[in-house]
Amino acid sequence: MTSFRLLKPGITSTIIILLMTLQISSCSTEEFADTVADNIISDTPDISSDTSGTTTNTSDVSEPAVAMYSYNANLSDAQPLSGAVLEQTTVYLFFNNTSQYSSMNFYCCKGIDGASTGEAHNAPASDSSAPFVYSVNLSQYSTSGKRELYVDATRADGNGLDSINVNFSINITIIPTVSDISLSWIAPSERADNTGISLSEIAGYKVYYGSTQGSYSNSVDINDGTAAGHTFKDFSVGTYYFVVTTYDTEGRESQYSSEVTIIVS
Repeated sequence: MTSFRLLKPGITSTIIILLMTLQISSCSTEEFADTVADNIISDTPDISSDTSGTTTNTSDVSEPAVAMYSYNANLSDAQPLSGAVLEQTTVYLFFNNTSQYSSMNFYCCKGIDGASTGEAHNAPASDSSAPFVYSVNLSQYSTSGKRELYVDATRADGNGLDSINVNFSINITIIPTVSDISLSWIAPSERADNTGISLSEIAGYKVYYGSTQGSYSNSVDINDGTAAGHTFKDFSVGTYYFVVTTYDTEGRESQYSSEVTIIVS
């Protein structure tokens, strides 16, 4: 068999194949194949394959962004937002694993289920500095039900937006209805024996009240003979009964006035 000279390193496998072709007339087919296998050097990059045979470049795999919430601006007690029940206070919403994004637009907190259904998102808020955080005071919401945080996340590689939505709910605190009650009266001009009484002889008034008709468990002393009324603060829902008495400068007190019924609803 005619011999051939070995090639120097760096010459491509294509030249080797051409050279082998020139020598085929003096080599068997088996010898030719062995020679090619011994001399061809592969330039294929190092890649990994999964068990299904699909080739994957593992350097491009990144963790998905996960929505989180915290009641602290330093995010020290962050918890997953999905399915959480948040308190009616200021909360900080953000995502971890956001290296693939350059900015985020936050839309919150649309009602999507329950009594809050149909309530719209607030105006969007943008953040272009990681970690991307949106703070919202949840005390503005007073209806129960599921709500949504919607985010448009701009990809850092310039390949558009990723749309992300996460659902959560708010622990609605029911605040009792309270009302102020104002009473007014006219100073008496006569005593019980029908003798006259001047305003200078009146030392003050007492207002008695309670939640049972004819029974007055509370009272307020108004030490001002010129007073013509009084306002009571923060009465919760219910029915209340009031009467007023007058007392003079000698401490003598009149009988109850006619009863007044006030309903707070």
